[in-house]
Amino acid sequence: LVLSLVGWELVKNMIENLLSVLKVTLFFWGIIFFTLWMIQKYSKSLWMTLVKNHVTVRYFYIFPVSVTWYTHLLNKPMQKVASIWKPLLDLWFGSGVIFGLMAMVGSVAILIWNLVNMMTATGTDTGGQILTPVLPGVNVPNSQLPYYFLALLGSGVIHELGHGIAALNENIPVNGFGGFLMLIYPGAFVDIALNDFSSLESKKILKIVCAGVWHNLLVALLAYLLILVGPTVSSPIYFSPDGVVVTHVAEVFAIYILIY
Repeated sequence: LVLSLVGWELVKNMIENLLSVLKVTLFFWGIIFFTLWMIQKYSKSLWMTLVKNHVTVRYFYIFPVSVTWYTHLLNKPMQKVASIWKPLLDLWFGSGVIFGLMAMVGSVAILIWNLVNMMTATGTDTGGQILTPVLPGVNVPNSQLPYYFLALLGSGVIHELGHGIAALNENIPVNGFGGFLMLIYPGAFVDIALNDFSSLESKKILKIVCAGVWHNLLVALLAYLLILVGPTVSSPIYFSPDGVVVTHVAEVFAIYILIY
């Protein structure tokens, strides 16, 4: 009976969290739709400024589902980075190719392993499942969503900057850089000259293609390093008791029902 109650409360909390995410999403896009409608109707000059700066909104029937921003402001900074000693950057992006190929094989192996474990698992046993889908409102508490989406946006920007700098290092023009928000997912993109890109030899194409995930790896390693040294660096300004201290339990976890 207790397990049934806990299970029902867990499902109930998940549904409530999902509804909260949906409400916030609809409210957010409602504000964007109303604001753009007001600007277009009552401020033509501001609307033309948005158009000039390549701010676009894509619609699904009568409701916007994505906002895109496009700029040339990062072209010169990326060009300056790409103008660093070319042999050094060739070595840098060449290392990215090695990692990218290894990661491609490794990721396929992990996905197959994960799929096999999921199919052979019985009951509540996860069967050694390695990967777990991240679902806002389900296994990510609503209070953590801003940090989650900020991390997505940051990793996307670093990823695309890697592509752009690698393209410039191979003398491929970069037309511009942009960001987008698709429903609730934030991201970025780089606009490179595709005709010049497709005419490159395979080795140079791999350098550009693998540059994004290569830079994401370095960001992940930097974040892990900060996690390791963070407590030591910040220890003079806080006191931490010995052992593990639980300060909060999110409602999405089953133990919340037993504690509260």
